[in-house]
Amino acid sequence: MADSLEKDNTDIIINTKNWLEEFVIGLSLCPFAKSPFENGRVRIVESSSNLIDKWAETFIEECNAIVQKDIKSLSTTLIVFPYGLEDFYFFLDILETFQEMLEKSQLDDTIQLASFHPHYQFEGVEVDDVRNYTNRSPYPIIHLLRVIEVENAIVHHGNTDEIPIRNQSLMQKIGKRKIINKYLLKYEKRKNSE
Repeated sequence: MADSLEKDNTDIIINTKNWLEEFVIGLSLCPFAKSPFENGRVRIVESSSNLIDKWAETFIEECNAIVQKDIKSLSTTLIVFPYGLEDFYFFLDILETFQEMLEKSQLDDTIQLASFHPHYQFEGVEVDDVRNYTNRSPYPIIHLLRVIEVENAIVHHGNTDEIPIRNQSLMQKIGKRKIINKYLLKYEKRKNSE
């Protein structure tokens, strides 16, 4: 397993790192994640508070780290929120607040947000639909991506609009039971033992 840039080495960080390596990279759900991960340029940070102000503080700190650090040392950051954001719709509200913070600070041309959640549900898709699992994770996660890297990925990969379609088809092919048992259930067991 590659060494990533982690703020703490907690069980939550380890679970997230394993999910990233085994599920996201292992199934090539994000074809751009493997290189930064293997080169130790992925930062995984736990926001262990359940207070909105502390979440915002962590978010700002990590945005600043992305801006200040060289792209060769830090590519992307996953902020893990294990406490307080279990409700998916509340999580979306916080995600929207963070997006507004990016825009107000004029960092939205530098940082792009992506999100993952244990109860992720695409708009217009039933809650138990297997396609939702492309964005399901052991914990609520807000992913900070460098816009320049996203743009470069689009140039090199071509039509990135096909990636979510391919991922949803893959989830349907693998099947919900296997996804849960092989990839996600082990994180639930680990979470319950924390």
